[in-house]
Amino acid sequence: MIDPRCITELRGGEASAGPILYWMSRDQRVEQNRALLLARERAVAAGERLLVAFTLSPTFIGATLRHYDFMLRGLEETEERLGRLGIGFVLLEGDPPAEIVRFVLSSGAGLLVTDYSPLRISRRWKESVRDAVAIPFLEVDAHNIVPCLLASPKQEWAARTFRPKVNRLLGEFLRPLPPVEPVENGTVPEPTDWEAVRSRLTIDRSVGPVPGMEPGEAAAGERLRRFIREGLPSYAERKNDPNAGAASGLSPYLHFGHIWAGEVALGVMNSRSPEVLNSRGPEDPSGGGELSLFGDGTAQAEAFEASKASFLEELVVRRELSENYCARNPLYDSFEGLAQWARQSLAEHDADPREALYGREEFEQASTHDELWNAAQRELVRTGTIHGYMRMYWAKKILEWSPSPREAFETALWLNDRYALDGRDPNGYVGVAWAVGGLHDRPWFERPVYGKIRYMNEAGCRRKFDVRRYIGRQG
Repeated sequence: MIDPRCITELRGGEASAGPILYWMSRDQRVEQNRALLLARERAVAAGERLLVAFTLSPTFIGATLRHYDFMLRGLEETEERLGRLGIGFVLLEGDPPAEIVRFVLSSGAGLLVTDYSPLRISRRWKESVRDAVAIPFLEVDAHNIVPCLLASPKQEWAARTFRPKVNRLLGEFLRPLPPVEPVENGTVPEPTDWEAVRSRLTIDRSVGPVPGMEPGEAAAGERLRRFIREGLPSYAERKNDPNAGAASGLSPYLHFGHIWAGEVALGVMNSRSPEVLNSRGPEDPSGGGELSLFGDGTAQAEAFEASKASFLEELVVRRELSENYCARNPLYDSFEGLAQWARQSLAEHDADPREALYGREEFEQASTHDELWNAAQRELVRTGTIHGYMRMYWAKKILEWSPSPREAFETALWLNDRYALDGRDPNGYVGVAWAVGGLHDRPWFERPVYGKIRYMNEAGCRRKFDVRRYIGRQG
């Protein structure tokens, strides 16, 4: 049974006769999905069919072929997995709220379930649907570990204020969910013609798919197992070194909901300090095969526990703090959403002379005077991501070399959303707001251009990692 604290009643009432419809949106997976489990639970209790619908918007906040390709290939796998369980999947193309309302009527659905998102566009879609349907409409937080709306009723100003709140509830929600069982009375429609769907897309195709980047639940599980084997043991020590290979690489999968953050957290928490950790197979994301410990294991085990704690701080506290910001600040994607102290400090230095000035096109083409920054931009364009430490440097230099802080904020967000596979995500909005506007940070020593915003430079990067090697790796 899904904890009722994960559920928000968008429209009340008693379910009528008819299929239970799950409007899948942000959480594009079958397993470890609270929203799907709730919909199945209600379908079984009512003796009704279970249907899953996904609405494909013709455009979505500047998304390109890179994003649509990754998403659609993941949805192909989702459709196949649902079909094996006897659960029908329908892809609806067009304006999402209009299409889901139309499908509610045509299918005769008796209850509508959807997954949670704090983003403005998703809220507007749901408000439109709520006002148009005559059946109960439930929203389930299937994305966060601790439900976002429960974690805190207000915008939290720093990790130190949010951490105790989420940690207090973590034990109640960080539990493995049961597998989705087949449905007995299910009917599965004809498979989606995915090639035809792709041919009808009217999106920006100038940013293509990332070669070798496989989407979907299976790929997400394999990525998690590889991280636990190869990256996690040295994560605490090497997470700020983009040459070290210690990053998880899970961000795109978390963004598209191909894997639940709780599954990642449990896999990391249940892992043990290995030299070689053999996976038990695709259904066991935590690995758990034979362990060969380093030496007597004492120092290595302590280092491994430190790595686990460091990663879980990012995955749980920092990631869900980003959700809180977008849920509780309606201006989360704008310069006006920043704290008053940050905007005032930046305004006081708006006219400061810059070392260099660049426009959006020069940034996009990695045409600055800074080889390290250019390498980070090339990494973003080529791979759809930037190493976390370099993303901070990347955004802060956009602030330093833009005509104004507002333009810097908008440029960084535009580049991130255009090229990053995890663009248009609370983590991205908060990452830019932290780097450019001091979000979830404190005032620092005042300096030109930055004001009281935390400063970063190449010398600091050189102390962390081999800068020349990183530049060389990015071509």
